[in-house]
Amino acid sequence: MKTITKTFTVRTFDELTPEEQAKALDKARYYDVETLDWSQSTIDDFTAIMEDIGLDVENVFFSGFSSQSDGASFAGSYRFTPDGLENFRANTAAPDLIPLMEEIHALGSAGAARDGNEGEFSVIITKWRGRYCHENTMEFEFHQEPKDKTPWIIAFRKLAKWVYAQLETEYKWLTSDEGIAESFRSNEVVWETEKKE
Repeated sequence: MKTITKTFTVRTFDELTPEEQAKALDKARYYDVETLDWSQSTIDDFTAIMEDIGLDVENVFFSGFSSQSDGASFAGSYRFTPDGLENFRANTAAPDLIPLMEEIHALGSAGAARDGNEGEFSVIITKWRGRYCHENTMEFEFHQEPKDKTPWIIAFRKLAKWVYAQLETEYKWLTSDEGIAESFRSNEVVWETEKKE
């Protein structure tokens, strides 16, 4: 019996030639977004930061990122809590959302204060049936009907647009040259070149 030994030269991404790097990047372009549950951490972050304002997100739906009908929507329920905005400001990882949270909190406060029903104002948010997921596919059911639903609908649709922008940013990063190269480095991916002995 004969034993054949092969040795390999192992190179990191940074040790590849520019041509080899380009080929490796192209080959792995959509790997993370097709094989991993890449969106879950973004959705989990969104769900967690919404809890402070009183929004219980049950599901996030989205499609993207190349069609006019792409977008995001969510299902859940909002219940006004007097200290919701203060909690959001204290704990938020999304300071760019503070103006929108102020708007939602003010709407909730006005709804709860109407007719002396402090703390009773709530909204159920659902996604209507269909294949699309953008912000205009959300429907709203109010526990106490506000005089004008429009500001509520606009605010929650802005929130759906915000979560879609977060998902799109993550997707673009994961499929970018920089994002893929960082993934190669952090996962210590190597390429082997066979050497004959």
